[in-house]
Amino acid sequence: MPVFVLAIPEFSETDSARIEAIRAEHDPQHTLVPPQVTLVFAIDSIDASDAHAMRTLEAHTRIATARQRAFDVVFRAATLYPASTPTEDDYTFLVPDEGNSRLIRLHDALHTGMLATERRLDLPYVPHVTIARGTPPAMATLATTWNAEEPPIQARIAALDIVELASGAATTLVRVALA
Repeated sequence: MPVFVLAIPEFSETDSARIEAIRAEHDPQHTLVPPQVTLVFAIDSIDASDAHAMRTLEAHTRIATARQRAFDVVFRAATLYPASTPTEDDYTFLVPDEGNSRLIRLHDALHTGMLATERRLDLPYVPHVTIARGTPPAMATLATTWNAEEPPIQARIAALDIVELASGAATTLVRVALA
């Protein structure tokens, strides 16, 4: 089963409830994983049951983040993100204003050494929290509505989670705290 490296923002209860209400209605992965910023997408080359591989991934993550401190992010806008192919759904993302460059630097630091080949070169990296997935018109409407009505959402990134997606759920295998 694939392994991911995620930053799971620490939202206030109010903001978490707002995001979860939208995700419950519009995101089919709502029950699989909490709202997150994915830093390393599906690492199929690592088997979560391989203790040596997981220790190596944990060590790599700790080294890559050794100089990173916990930081705040602020999401002020939703945006439409088009699907890779015409047969896939589009997405609505919350994209951070503050903290965006920190997330990009974490992404880049993680995609060195053992994870260098995992970097997606076919897509630009856009730090985000997915709140919805669906048809282009519905996702555009949702983004427009969110931007007109919703106040900024603040959160804290204090750790990275190494997560396995299996049996319809994401399970945190290792949590790496930021300094």
